[in-house]
Amino acid sequence: MKIKDIDKTERELLSNIKQRPALYIGTTSLEYLQHFLYGYYSAVLLRCSGEKHFILPDNFNEFVANKLLGHNDTVLNYCTLINNIESDKTKAFELFFKLLDECLIAQGFEPIE
Repeated sequence: MKIKDIDKTERELLSNIKQRPALYIGTTSLEYLQHFLYGYYSAVLLRCSGEKHFILPDNFNEFVANKLLGHNDTVLNYCTLINNIESDKTKAFELFFKLLDECLIAQGFEPIE
């Protein structure tokens, strides 16, 4: 299976959230971002019947686990993994975007602007 890039609309959304998190999610918080992305993804599923959108890379959770733990044999999601490493909510938020950019670059895609 060929790995797909994040859709253009979602790239723009992530870029906007990265630049102005309080405007979109109320604060600079990885948990708030995760909840927002779950809600966004649910809305896309309901609206786009069957059309697959890529908000985060398919293998992002495994990528984060490998980077932070050295393996991906875990049931923890990216939010929990990042928060276990970084307790400061602003730094955890920034680490998420750093890891997302690294994951995209590793797959041959452009980072989030």
